[in-house]
Amino acid sequence: MTLLVGSCVNNKNNDDIDKTIGLNELSLKLIDSIRLEIDSKSSFELFDVYPISLDSVENGLIATNRLINGFNVYNLDNGKLINQISISADNSLGIRNLKTLIPISQDTLILLDDGNLNRIIFTDFNGYYLGNLRFKNVVNEPNLPPQISFTNFQSGSNNPLIFANNEIYLTTYPIFDFYKKENINSDINYQILLDLKDSSQRSIDMPLPKWKHGKVWNMISILLTRTFNENSKELVYGFYGEDSIRTVNIKNGNKSKHLARYPKRQDQTASFESKPNRDEIIEDGVETTLYPNILYDKYRDVYYRFVERPLNYNPDQHINYRAYYEKPISVLVLDSNFDLIGFSDLNKDTYTAYGAFVTSKGLYIPRLHPDYDQFSENWLDYSIYSLVKNED
Repeated sequence: MTLLVGSCVNNKNNDDIDKTIGLNELSLKLIDSIRLEIDSKSSFELFDVYPISLDSVENGLIATNRLINGFNVYNLDNGKLINQISISADNSLGIRNLKTLIPISQDTLILLDDGNLNRIIFTDFNGYYLGNLRFKNVVNEPNLPPQISFTNFQSGSNNPLIFANNEIYLTTYPIFDFYKKENINSDINYQILLDLKDSSQRSIDMPLPKWKHGKVWNMISILLTRTFNENSKELVYGFYGEDSIRTVNIKNGNKSKHLARYPKRQDQTASFESKPNRDEIIEDGVETTLYPNILYDKYRDVYYRFVERPLNYNPDQHINYRAYYEKPISVLVLDSNFDLIGFSDLNKDTYTAYGAFVTSKGLYIPRLHPDYDQFSENWLDYSIYSLVKNED
């Protein structure tokens, strides 16, 4: 499959386009695939995934494995599972329910326990303890009893931990009824910073857009996905149910907003008149365009924004939230100014937007659609796309 670039640019004159990317000179092309081993101790759904380079494997991938309270390391040259580390639930590290991890160097990982931001753990890639750091002024979930210490932070391939400037950036969601309009207001702020320099915690100003306030929405439409541009030092984020992309600079706090709409979109994100039932929520999610992932490609200085295209709702088929995985996927390609320079509607019944990642080789997209004809719990197939210049 080839993604033709240039025929779907935004409102910009051709001279500017030629100076930036070269009109019709770039394509996102399917160049390869790889099959990762999935053993009986691992899920075929990879949650947090980070490309890594170690002494033992130059082109590797580390993935949180919550089934074993640990992590897997893969060789991306051959798909082999080369290391699997399980952290005992009664370990001295204090990680009883590993939520997520992030590599911060070639020999160090940071591990976080589920719901606990009071302390982070440092280990090497073999799980050996290197140290810990306790945080001051940790803000616990306000809607829980004071004796319960818990922070509902989230992490996944579409919303990973971000480590920059000796700080950890993570996303939290308040614990309350998202289907009460009085709860949808300016108090919702999704981002927390853990500062390793002074062991403090504080919020980053990434609130829910004002046009969402005071209305009842499908909860999935106000979830957040984000990535990080190491060059510009910007957190780049978007909401599942919003066409725009937003940025906040972690150095100076400057913000920006950019339209990054799927060009073929015909539906609109709509609020509910009253609290919906489960079937109404599923119907809305299935029939609405959503943007569930965004990745920054530092090797090519572009962004990939994933799109879940609508389906016709079938109440006999779409009976639970897994129906969202049945939606066909598209990928928008945005340049460093967030101008749309290409998009592709991927083959249906093949891909999902979760578990994707980028290496120097290209964009890896998992073939995890429920109807993928080679689906197996024993392996995970990835297609690899590369941004290339078109031949004359």
